[in-house]
Amino acid sequence: MATTIRADSVDKLTGNNFNRWKWQISMVLEAADLLEVVDGTQAPPTDQADLKKWKKNDVQARSIIGYPAPEGKVLHLLKSIYGLKQSPRCWHEKFSKFLANSFGLHKSQHDPSIFIGEIQNVFVCLILYVDDGLMMSPKKDVLSSLMDGIQQTFKITKGSPTSYVGLEITRKGETGPISITQKKYIVDLLEKYNMSSCKPASVPLQPDTELTPIEPTDDSYPYRQIIGSLLFLAKCSRPDISVAVSKLAQFLNCYGEPHWKAAKGVLRYLRGTTDVGITYQSSGNMQLVAFTDSDFAGCKITRRSTSGYVVMLNDSIISWCSQKQPCVTLSSTEAEYVAVTTGAKEVMWLRSFLKELGHPQEYATDILVDNQSAIRITKNPEMHGRTKHIDVRHHFIRDLVTNQEVKLEYVPTQDQLADCLTKPLLKGKLHHNRRQLGISEVEGPSSGRRQQPTSNNFVRPLSPLMIIGLIAMFIVSASANAQSPPVLWRKSQFL
Repeated sequence: MATTIRADSVDKLTGNNFNRWKWQISMVLEAADLLEVVDGTQAPPTDQADLKKWKKNDVQARSIIGYPAPEGKVLHLLKSIYGLKQSPRCWHEKFSKFLANSFGLHKSQHDPSIFIGEIQNVFVCLILYVDDGLMMSPKKDVLSSLMDGIQQTFKITKGSPTSYVGLEITRKGETGPISITQKKYIVDLLEKYNMSSCKPASVPLQPDTELTPIEPTDDSYPYRQIIGSLLFLAKCSRPDISVAVSKLAQFLNCYGEPHWKAAKGVLRYLRGTTDVGITYQSSGNMQLVAFTDSDFAGCKITRRSTSGYVVMLNDSIISWCSQKQPCVTLSSTEAEYVAVTTGAKEVMWLRSFLKELGHPQEYATDILVDNQSAIRITKNPEMHGRTKHIDVRHHFIRDLVTNQEVKLEYVPTQDQLADCLTKPLLKGKLHHNRRQLGISEVEGPSSGRRQQPTSNNFVRPLSPLMIIGLIAMFIVSASANAQSPPVLWRKSQFL
């Protein structure tokens, strides 16, 4: 008779690497955004699949509820099970060694959840998120051989990449632009909070909205749950709600009715923009361009500024951020300077990753700023009396400018694409900014109820892997001769 074992009933023994249990998947979505851009310019064959078989694992336990171990003996589990501290690490090590030994694919230096290499002298990229994988290569037969090899060791289900870790992926033809949306996720979110028939709003947050901490917290509102859902949406495909969600997330421990109404306002905006998503064009250059901006002393409580940046590749947005600065700045110039440094760190990661994919940046990356004084102090440490108090870490940008890795240029405020990531905007300006970022309505088959996600944990925001995924898809397709749909791993039940 089979015995069911639950992880919470197991008393694990401390042994080798017991405290090294984490599996790095925190950059999945951001990396995939990057690879989608790469794929959009090159149209590679891509496959998707879902792994069903866990590795056998050397795990020992002292006791199990309902099945006590004999005195002086321990139990030896034959395979990993959900809930064990080291299961994710064991699984990642198993699959990494399998890909390295069988196909020569190695983990990317910029994201350990991405595997790259060559099979039959053809570039191959595989993205792994828990048990869901997305594979890309210019040739279909190479993907078929990789899929067959995986199927000999693991039970998988494969299909076309219509969705991946919560994103809906559509493509016009075999070589047309790629679009990502989350319509079904939004529809389900509106149903969950009884907002399916609400009146749509033109903006996610009104510019004059002033929120203050409320204590004690009113736990009758599911405020934390709704903010968690909105954060995932803002991270994956909706930069236009990023600043609103960022501001609302600052009150997770001190919220009340005003905060709940503001959160419902974001849902009303989503109600009118359900079909909005990001489109990645199928042709263009691979030169990065970044925009950085700040809202000086925008927080009325702490008087801290808000930084925002946007990174574009082939006129498509692949990375964005809106967050409160870690310090109080004394002028708009200083706030812009801090924001530039934040954006430059992301640019350097993207430059390095593109180089690993075989697309090194030939020139210094342009970072467009709408503050002339901030540009001047990055090139020459003038105005020392006004800048000597700035923390050393914010001067990182000066080295990048000196080494000609980035180049700061001025852009008029009306053309600053990062403006919508620093403060709430009125309808006209928000929609104009949204069009400049390439965020528009996407035609697709998604309607009705949401399909099952490709992973049981798809609601976790994992921004960097989505970027890498979108870039690799751009790069691989440029040299593709054969055209075919991607291969995607589907939803599984572990054995």
